[in-house]
Amino acid sequence: MTPARRLAACTAALLLAGLALWACSRLVWVYAGYRSELRGAVTVPTTGAALRPELTAVAVLALAAVAALVATSGWPRRMLGVLVVVAGLWAGWLGVSGMVAPIQLPAGGAASASDVSAAAPEAGRTTAGPETGGPASALPADAVPAGPSTRTAAPLLAVAGGVLLVLGGAATVRWAAAMGGMGSRYAAPASARRRPDRDTEWWRALDAGDDPTAGPGDGPVPDRAGEGPTADPGPRG
Repeated sequence: MTPARRLAACTAALLLAGLALWACSRLVWVYAGYRSELRGAVTVPTTGAALRPELTAVAVLALAAVAALVATSGWPRRMLGVLVVVAGLWAGWLGVSGMVAPIQLPAGGAASASDVSAAAPEAGRTTAGPETGGPASALPADAVPAGPSTRTAAPLLAVAGGVLLVLGGAATVRWAAAMGGMGSRYAAPASARRRPDRDTEWWRALDAGDDPTAGPGDGPVPDRAGEGPTADPGPRG
């Protein structure tokens, strides 16, 4: 796999993870049933952002890691990969806990602010009963939980996002030195960086008393200052 494809694979994993976590925070995780003396049965949908507000922060971190992945290299990129792995494990735990942990819901009054009732466009709207499954923006003051809450499969999306983060972070740590970066296409190759400067080499040759223009078969440079051995010019006829 080429360095560009490795970078593209890690970037795609982080992007998909961030989008999955953000979408998971907007989906309904729990439908909670309430009963009121005034309105009867009321069903309240609760989103992932209300139950696990940390998901939004992890989604933002995943998207920010995409820019950091392209801009860094070497050890900073490896440290970024470790951070992404930790964030992925955390996101996965949030998803698992959302499926198995006990649900803490308000006992009455306003229903956990706007995240609980994000789908309700009208204030004060409630459902006619648990069979309708519609959203509710507020609960009566005398509403109490009634019956078991209904969980959805939305937390599985958080688990999937966490897995993508772990895979993307592990690949970043593994391929940190084998992936291209933002300035890799403009960097000079190693052979060009090691190429000596011609003018500098000529000045060094002149300082050493050599002729930089002479070929390998030419004789030594005549010593005009009278120092050191000079080539014998031969008899003059």
